[in-house]
Amino acid sequence: QAIGTTDGRSPKTRRTQLAQERRSSSDATHRSSQYSYNSVQEIGSGTGCNNLGLLYKKGYGGDHGEFQASDLFQKGCEGGDSLSCNNLANAYLKGRGRPQDEGDALKYFRRGCELKHPKSCEDFKFLKKGKLK
Repeated sequence: QAIGTTDGRSPKTRRTQLAQERRSSSDATHRSSQYSYNSVQEIGSGTGCNNLGLLYKKGYGGDHGEFQASDLFQKGCEGGDSLSCNNLANAYLKGRGRPQDEGDALKYFRRGCELKHPKSCEDFKFLKKGKLK
């Protein structure tokens, strides 16, 4: 039995197997997120759009993850999800998946605030005063 393992495999073999398992899991998550993206687009759930957008933002959406994420945040915000509005505002503020535009960021922070998202209210006030970058 190899030192430091309970199954007799060397630590290097175990690390290689774990890396392969992670890649497989990531591929499955990507396939699942693509399926979910299509489903959420059809259903139109604001919270679902936000949650799936976060997956895309974290890289589970392939090469265009930030663009798909911001599309989902937009749809979620339009569906009345305050966190989606906040995430969309940040996409505009930072130029991630949307063109960098403080005016649009301000618009979506305000919308998130109207929907009772405290961080959106805070960021709206700071951006309006020119103190949020």
